[in-house]
Amino acid sequence: MLRDLYVTLGVRDLKRSASFYRELGFVVSYQHADQLGCIDLAAVQVLLCPWPLLAAEFEQLESQLPKGASTLSVHVGQPQDVEQWHQRVARAGATILAKPRVRPWGGLTLVFADPDGHRWEVVHRKEKSS
Repeated sequence: MLRDLYVTLGVRDLKRSASFYRELGFVVSYQHADQLGCIDLAAVQVLLCPWPLLAAEFEQLESQLPKGASTLSVHVGQPQDVEQWHQRVARAGATILAKPRVRPWGGLTLVFADPDGHRWEVVHRKEKSS
């Protein structure tokens, strides 16, 4: 039976990445020297793993690993939360890929990249009228 879901992000500098996510308000629940870190995000655990260790885990060279082909999305409760995230991630040093904007489906989104280029999307979905 499935118990937990973990997402692993390859990182170049574990201390820098852990600091970045702390600045965004995430809790770093576990960190083992320079080898592994874990941040809690609602019911999902996101592991921060240095690229060389991740490559070894998959028995590949670091250069063989695909980079940044996915986007992690977090959903917020209010439209103004998206702007607050925009300010927070900019202060933390994120690269803003798409400023907050209303999408054709009615939601408001922000897209940014962390220090290692992993894409994150902050989303407020417009509730459907009943």
